[in-house]
Amino acid sequence: MQDPDLKLGWFKDLDREEILKHLSNDARLIYEYCGLEVLIALWEKLSSINLYLSDKPLMDLRRVYVRKHYKETAAGNNSKQLAVTLGVSEQFVYVARTEKNGARPDDPTLFPL
Repeated sequence: MQDPDLKLGWFKDLDREEILKHLSNDARLIYEYCGLEVLIALWEKLSSINLYLSDKPLMDLRRVYVRKHYKETAAGNNSKQLAVTLGVSEQFVYVARTEKNGARPDDPTLFPL
């Protein structure tokens, strides 16, 4: 069993090249895209756990965001700005603003355990 008080702060004393030389696959991706702090936190808190991050909750949260921030005025609406902010199509915004798919922030199915 992993020591829950494992401290990996000593990692910060190593050069980038030294770290990269010994990382592979997922650990290397996390280090390159998220940085040393995130890699250390994952090793300290979630060592030996396989993780998969699905896009479904992210898409559901985008829908929640649209419903929360969509505004329509006499001059038009903010659908283009929402699409740019969320990295989705304007059509996605139009559909998400009215759909009732259960993706509310308080919906227990949004992040199932």
